[in-house]
Amino acid sequence: MASRKIEDCDQRLQDAWETAVANWNNKNGLIPCLSCTLRSPEEQAAVYAKGRTTPGNIVTNAKAYQSPHNFTPAQAFDFFFEKDNGQGGMVAVWNDKASYAEFRQLILDADDTLVSGVSFKFVDADHIETPDWKKEFANQIK
Repeated sequence: MASRKIEDCDQRLQDAWETAVANWNNKNGLIPCLSCTLRSPEEQAAVYAKGRTTPGNIVTNAKAYQSPHNFTPAQAFDFFFEKDNGQGGMVAVWNDKASYAEFRQLILDADDTLVSGVSFKFVDADHIETPDWKKEFANQIK
């Protein structure tokens, strides 16, 4: 299973995440969470297969070793929000576009070199990555 630990990420991502979370203060009862930091190439291949050779929707255009999640330290993270479901548990919140945009901006304000997936051709609005990962890991990209 892919990691959700911020410690598995590049230091720039760790610092930006921690700053954004501190500045968010669980606004509107929404708690920022990580859905993916480091992902193995095998897991990446399985994600890539969705909607192509396995059931589900296409969620990535990146094959194994083509994603910034596949390198150590991870060069990207994906985030989401949780909130109290009123019954003693938590529920994921995926459709609050304004909160996603605001939190994403807090991350980018913390480190303006980071890149948001909102600008990608295949939009990935909850994805943040380092700008230079392809150059840094060029010898490993397939």
